[in-house]
Amino acid sequence: MSHRNHTTTTTKAFDEITALMAYEAGELSQPDTLRLFQHLVDTGLAWKLQGHYGRTAQALINAGHIAARNARSADAPAAATPGNAATSPRFPTGRIVITANAQRTLAAPDVSRGLSRHIRGDWGELCEEDRRENELSLKQGFRLLSAYRAADGCKFWIITEADRSVTTVLLPEDY
Repeated sequence: MSHRNHTTTTTKAFDEITALMAYEAGELSQPDTLRLFQHLVDTGLAWKLQGHYGRTAQALINAGHIAARNARSADAPAAATPGNAATSPRFPTGRIVITANAQRTLAAPDVSRGLSRHIRGDWGELCEEDRRENELSLKQGFRLLSAYRAADGCKFWIITEADRSVTTVLLPEDY
């Protein structure tokens, strides 16, 4: 199956990435914003992305605009062990963007898994020297790089800028 056909069959998951990017750009209608945040709560992503998403989701739940789900109790920050790399984001992502080439090529579940690993400090397929560089970069505020493979073997990178304003999903040839 080609990359393009695979992404077509995962349109719902791919819309998650598109919706996040549209939300970040201020381009979602109120109903679409509520659908996005309900999805983020249902999947637990609201509690794993940068703090704004969790705070906004909680405010929408409190106001009765979206429903709390059972997944929230397991994924909410209060339930996580502080400093636990398996559950806690280690840095803010800023705005999440994806290059057009990566969006055409990668399946949304691969991108979501990569982003989840990246924010927890699981740097993927990096050599030991690059892993140490990322750990130093966390402390010193430098750029962070992760490398992953999609289920079909396609390699992709995730880069968070030094000021933590933007995290980009890209293919190596997009760099």
